[in-house]
Amino acid sequence: MPEPSRVAYLDAGAGLAGDMFLGAAIDAGLDPAVLEETIAALGLEDVRLRVSRVLRRGVSAVHVQVEQAPVRGGGTCGAGRQPARRLPEVLAALGRSGLPEEVVAAATGAFRRLAEVEGRIHGCRPDEVHFHEVGAVDALVDIAGAFMAARALGLVEIYASPVPLGSGTVETAHGRLPVPAPAALALLEGWPVLPGGPPGEVITPTGALLLRCLAGEWRPCPPLRPVAIGYGAGSRDDPDRANVTRLIIGEAAAAAASGQEGTAALLPGADDEEVVVLEANLDDMSPEWCGHLLESLLLAGARDAAVTPLLMKKGRPGWAVMAVTTPETAGQVARVFLKESTTLGLRYRHQRRVCLARQFREVEVAGQRIRIKEGFLGGRRLNLAPEYEDCRRAAAATGLALKEVYVRAQAEALRQALDNGSEQS
Repeated sequence: MPEPSRVAYLDAGAGLAGDMFLGAAIDAGLDPAVLEETIAALGLEDVRLRVSRVLRRGVSAVHVQVEQAPVRGGGTCGAGRQPARRLPEVLAALGRSGLPEEVVAAATGAFRRLAEVEGRIHGCRPDEVHFHEVGAVDALVDIAGAFMAARALGLVEIYASPVPLGSGTVETAHGRLPVPAPAALALLEGWPVLPGGPPGEVITPTGALLLRCLAGEWRPCPPLRPVAIGYGAGSRDDPDRANVTRLIIGEAAAAAASGQEGTAALLPGADDEEVVVLEANLDDMSPEWCGHLLESLLLAGARDAAVTPLLMKKGRPGWAVMAVTTPETAGQVARVFLKESTTLGLRYRHQRRVCLARQFREVEVAGQRIRIKEGFLGGRRLNLAPEYEDCRRAAAATGLALKEVYVRAQAEALRQALDNGSEQS
């Protein structure tokens, strides 16, 4: 059965910071190794991740700290001693990291956005901005790690709540400032906020940046079925509130995930999903490369791929290449399409498709196990087919003809279905 679209609702009603988002992601199922790999890819030597479980007003949550080992000459490089960085230095670190392209692009865009905001506040060009706290090691990990977390958790869309502004002041590299810090407030422009709130900084510049880059513009969250809930703890344990950010991951109906709320399903009882179709016509590619191109597209995440002969302009023989993929993998499939073919461009369109619900079971033919794929509509089986690769392996192992293995496997599957009282319509 195709996996439902996964969306997330970021409940930041108690505030948000980069470490709180990472903690919530880990509590919701993210493997901390993803963040450790991010640190290694960024080339941040002597940096480690401390992940602990804490209580915040009776709520169990994950607290994440980015720490640096003792530096030569004694002492540690804590948050207050981390070097200020300009935008070119941050972008260079991201560019040479080797992180996935979409993560590098997202983190680059986030830091550029922050530099533009800071530049307006301090009256300088974006590339002259000293990021200070936000350019420190922990912010690099928070921002790149957040995009890696969203990718690893398979989140298609992220929605978020209004956020409190907090009250009082906060100490910064520029002295004592009212909360939220000017950069955080500028990033929240257009986002619903709750004036006042608990004393202290409850929405940090990094938190505001992630809010805008992960969720974009504020939108009400569509109906979803929660499948995982995570709580990320802030550093303070406030006496009158749980200082946590909550991440709710859920399955959204296909129509809701694609912005087609209220549209009736084409075939009730079937799985309805959005796909992206990529196409190109080629008249300058060797036929020997077609098989490799199809294999590469499928390995990149395409659900289906095909090549059709064409007669193109000036009477040239050519190929129409088509790949069907999901919105989540369309970018990487498109990159492989351009890399492994001779085309200079692609056509793409978003479409919908209906699929039978699928399940697998096994039968045995001549001592070899063969998986059977069945398709159901409303609980009624409509299709049944042995897996080709299993049949091929069984034929090689037994000396039987491939077609004989296939027919015997299908017959055994039908016999079992009839024995179990399941009739094919």
